[in-house]
Amino acid sequence: MEMKRLIVGMTTALALSGCAQMTDSRPIPVINTEPVTCNSEAMCSYLWSIVPDKIGKASRMKVSSESDTFISTYPAIDTRQLGARVAKIQQPNGDYQMKATFYCHRHATPKDCERDIIDATNFFNKVMGLYKADYLKR
Repeated sequence: MEMKRLIVGMTTALALSGCAQMTDSRPIPVINTEPVTCNSEAMCSYLWSIVPDKIGKASRMKVSSESDTFISTYPAIDTRQLGARVAKIQQPNGDYQMKATFYCHRHATPKDCERDIIDATNFFNKVMGLYKADYLKR
C-alpha cells in the first residue's frame, strides 16, 4: 500500500509539473525592413495591385475591403492568423508609402503576438521591396 501511494503521488506530481507555465526565452525579432515607397503613378499602381495578395499571405487572412488608399483583411479568427491593413500614405516629398499594420487575435499571447506582427511586417516589406526592385529594372 505504501508503494502504491508513492507511485500515485509521483505520477500526480509529474503530471502537474507538465501543466506549469514554461518561460519563453526566445528573443523577440526586430523590424529590419522599411515600408516600400513609390514615386510615380505607374509604379504606385503596379505595387498597389500586388498588395492584396501579399498582405493576404503575410496575415494568412483574405482581403475584406480595398480602396485606392486602404486594403484590409478580415479579422483574425484564431491565434494562427493576423488581421492586417495597408495604407497608402502621401509623404511630404510627394512619394507614397505603403505601410502595413498587423494585429493579433484576442487570445494570442503577448510575446507570440509581438513576434508574429514583426515577422509579418518584415515579410510584407521585404516582398514589396523585391517587387519594387523588379519594377525599377524594367
